Amino acid sequence: MKKSLLAALAVVAFVLPLTTNCMTLTARADGATPAATHKYPQGILFPYSLLDAATNGNIDENGNINYLQIKGNASLNEFIDAVAHADVTQFPTFDVQITDPKTGHVSKTVTDHSAELVFWINAYNGCVIHTIAEQYPISSIDKIKDFDTAKIHVVAGEKYSFEELRKKIQQFDPRALFTLISGTKNGVLPAKDAYRFTNLNANLDAAVRAFINNPNNVTINRIQNQVSVNEYFKQFNDAFKPKNSRRQWGGIRYLLSAYTDRGSDQRYLTNSEYEIDFTVVKHDLNDKTH
Repeated sequence: MKKSLLAALAVVAFVLPLTTNCMTLTARADGATPAATHKYPQGILFPYSLLDAATNGNIDENGNINYLQIKGNASLNEFIDAVAHADVTQFPTFDVQITDPKTGHVSKTVTDHSAELVFWINAYNGCVIHTIAEQYPISSIDKIKDFDTAKIHVVAGEKYSFEELRKKIQQFDPRALFTLISGTKNGVLPAKDAYRFTNLNANLDAAVRAFINNPNNVTINRIQNQVSVNEYFKQFNDAFKPKNSRRQWGGIRYLLSAYTDRGSDQRYLTNSEYEIDFTVVKHDLNDKTH
């Protein structure tokens, strides 16, 4: 699969308009005029470096953000503008052949949308950081009216709420939900760098494992046959619930079984009929200055 992706990427680099920019666009050799111009590079070359420039040195090892320093940051403002004017039709897709491990024959061909998924992940995270920074100083995201439901974030020319963006992103790959930051100390914390197309699959798995194997998010009490989980798990349940499953919180049970690193815990979480209890967490800001 990796070889197929790399081969496809090499072709795309030559045949798709990934670098159109209104400042540098020139006529093609055949005299034709390109169909559209863009202020920012599109596709795989989208300027995620702007987000990196804004957050560099402003996210610590615990995922806390220096919102005071980021507030009004020119690079972040430019990234938000790039996100608003993005052209998602410029993000390439790849046909990937899936091979049956038993027969060695190609069982099906699927379309890989990883390049566009990276855009939506970084757009979401950039908008969260920008929204909080603009309202700073605050102590909690609860201080921002309709933080999750306000349809005010312009992405690729359309307005979304954070809730709507999450639903859109999970359609690409539900694991991506674990890359979407919450702005709180108890939710998904930011990576130090923007996500990229390269190694995305491994990074998605790593994001899921990081959240699930954080002892602050999952606690197992075998004596009472109870597993306490961070209440943020509720928003992951439906995306991961196995088809035809009637078990309560089946998606959460799948996540715990599939991504827990410790073998003894994995066996318990797979084979036991434990009760799930949700730990109510505060929405305190993941503020580096406190």
